[in-house]
Amino acid sequence: MCHLGNVSHRLGTLQPLSEPTKSFGDDKEAAATFARMLDHLKENKVSLDETKYQLGRKLILDAKTETFVNDKEANAMLTRELSQRASRCPRRFDVGDKLTIGLGPAAGAAWA
Repeated sequence: MCHLGNVSHRLGTLQPLSEPTKSFGDDKEAAATFARMLDHLKENKVSLDETKYQLGRKLILDAKTETFVNDKEANAMLTRELSQRASRCPRRFDVGDKLTIGLGPAAGAAWA
């Protein structure tokens, strides 16, 4: 099931780098990492006003049914066709009793 991060990414939206995001909620570490990335881009003369990034939405996966909780659109993407097209597995991060899979800020899936 290494395509789960791809589902989040594909269902995400383009966001301008120049606008502040509240997508990290209370996750101060993620917000700080994003801020460092913005500083790096600015230092390298990347125009934040002209640059966008794909922000995937948070998905909760029910490990028993292997489906996303309350998300028909995401569940529709859990097909053999999509998994065969996935080019690589996303990174996996163990966080306590949950497994977070993510590609970019606030993207990913958490095992419920």
